[in-house]
Amino acid sequence: MKVLFTAILSLFYSAVLAQSTTITGTVSSSDGKPAEFVNVYNKGTTIGTATDQRGYFVILNAPLGPQTLVASFVGIQPVEKAILLQEGENQDVNLSLLESATALGEVVVMGQQRRTSTVTKTLTPLETSPSPSRLLTKS
Repeated sequence: MKVLFTAILSLFYSAVLAQSTTITGTVSSSDGKPAEFVNVYNKGTTIGTATDQRGYFVILNAPLGPQTLVASFVGIQPVEKAILLQEGENQDVNLSLLESATALGEVVVMGQQRRTSTVTKTLTPLETSPSPSRLLTKS
């Protein structure tokens, strides 16, 4: 009985492991340089990662079937690429980012400084009588 249970459990475990793949790749900017810290994810899921300093990324346990891989970064137009993930197959995907057509025109920062002064009032009057003094002489 133990042998049968172990065999069924191992078949189930191997079937679960075979249901996902790994997606690796690089993301580069429009000038061909590695794009660092770019978000890369499967569209419509919460599965994703960010590129490292060399533009490299790894997505583990990606579901099988057709997927849309998205690379996005602030100020850059998101790039999408359709891929098909099949059982036992790992994908290597290279993406190239394009500059966003929407550019920020001009930013004007204005500030104003307010001057404040503090007046302190004393509750007790100050003594104006002279202090006793002594004349010190050298002997």
